[in-house]
Amino acid sequence: MIEKLEKLNELKLKGVITDAEFEIEKRKVLDAGSSKIQEQTSQHLSVNKDRKVRRNVINAQSGDGIAGFVFAVVSNTYYTQPITVIIYAAVGLVFSILGITKFRKGYNIGLSIAGLVISAITLLGGLLMHFELINPHIYRTLPFNR
Repeated sequence: MIEKLEKLNELKLKGVITDAEFEIEKRKVLDAGSSKIQEQTSQHLSVNKDRKVRRNVINAQSGDGIAGFVFAVVSNTYYTQPITVIIYAAVGLVFSILGITKFRKGYNIGLSIAGLVISAITLLGGLLMHFELINPHIYRTLPFNR
């Protein structure tokens, strides 16, 4: 760009082109240079924006997976009420499965898997307690509760 401007200035000084022609050609050279700089800047910004978006997606948790994990943990606090355990564990299981289905969209699924496992085990325990295959009050017979 600088070389072209110097060459135009030489042509003007030698009288080959007029002042008006010099200004027109100078503007063309400067406009071409500025558009090139703008293009490079916009490409750089779009690359950085893509990286930032990708980074945010990779670190995102699925809201459904978080809800599934919370329901799974809460269901374990009601171990003396089998129906409540079954309801909370079933809801936790559903939300955890929904959270796992979002894995293809780029969400982390660690809490979803944890919620799925905890909900499944708790649901099984709740069903066993409900059908009286295990006694929900068995905790009273444990040595540390005497």
